[in-house]
Amino acid sequence: MMSDGPNFMYIGPTILPVGLKINTLYRGVDAMPVQLKNLVQTTPMLNSLYVPTGRLAQARDNLKKKGTIEYIAFNTLMKMIAPKEAKGTTITNHRR
Repeated sequence: MMSDGPNFMYIGPTILPVGLKINTLYRGVDAMPVQLKNLVQTTPMLNSLYVPTGRLAQARDNLKKKGTIEYIAFNTLMKMIAPKEAKGTTITNHRR
């Protein structure tokens, strides 16, 4: 069953313990699993890393441009999870 609305892609770092994986496509606004919806609510910066596929090229370019919301969100998230990497959390930093 397909969800209505635009498709979104997550372009942030992979954080497997919480179910975030870079380049995951969500078909429609209701396709995101509940635990990820809750995470987005508690970490609002994640909203800028869930991009409608129509904005994907621009958003990926923005990941490389200092001062853009995508750049700030990605790097802030990386700083937040970096201490957990030392404790065995799997983190992948892929920028495409």
